Amino acid sequence: MDVAGVQKMLPSTVKLKPIEATPETFKEFGQVTGASPDSKKFGPQDAQLDFSRGIPRFYIMHLKDQPLKFAAITHHASVT
Repeated sequence: MDVAGVQKMLPSTVKLKPIEATPETFKEFGQVTGASPDSKKFGPQDAQLDFSRGIPRFYIMHLKDQPLKFAAITHHASVT
């Protein structure tokens, strides 16, 4: 425990088995969406976001020539 009485969590490694995120496999977590052309009009295929607790930043990055790995994930508890 640290001085404030809050327990610090140590970094850990978790092995995950990736699966394809389809509307069926992802339904308990929310909506599956993907990249679309910038000129495409807004419609039902777009992400349906809940803004009742603030305005989140939502974007999908396309990174060329980057390895398929990551070092950290940011958890935003108040964003759905």
